[in-house]
Amino acid sequence: MHEQRTERADLRACARTLACRFSARAWDLIEQPARTPVETTEMIDAARAARALWRLASGMLGNLEMLRAHQAVACACARANDAAGAREAARLATACSWVDARDLTPFDRAMTMTAEHLAALAQNGYTDPEPLMRTIATLERGERERLSRLLPWPRERFSLGAASEDGPASVRADGAQQTVVHSGR
Repeated sequence: MHEQRTERADLRACARTLACRFSARAWDLIEQPARTPVETTEMIDAARAARALWRLASGMLGNLEMLRAHQAVACACARANDAAGAREAARLATACSWVDARDLTPFDRAMTMTAEHLAALAQNGYTDPEPLMRTIATLERGERERLSRLLPWPRERFSLGAASEDGPASVRADGAQQTVVHSGR
């Protein structure tokens, strides 16, 4: 009995290690501006493998790791123009909204919105960018920078040049930069 528990714990530890590696590879490929057909296949396979491995590692269907894995699959499928795969993974990410709110960061919420947005674009549907743009404007510069590599918008929409290095930006609904002035009070 004790041997089975040890074996299961070892399996989960190995799955966690592999999930981290596959997830990192998937995001490296997702964030590339262009990919070869082989890299596109690898990107989708790595994202899906990471999702399956997170499920094994955690033994749960809905936790923060699974939310992030669904987001990665949605983004990978959208980048590969697999609209059905992107929509399904975005739907699963949205369904993880019951993950403990204390664990979710604003970036996690923005990534779920990004996954939904990219999935809708892959399906040639219209999606209103304004709610996502308002959410992105509240993020830190590094988080906005990462999303700028995922979304097919001009860099100006992410206010990467106008905001302070550390703080959130202010973006008008039309995507134009808006300078934020902080008083010293």
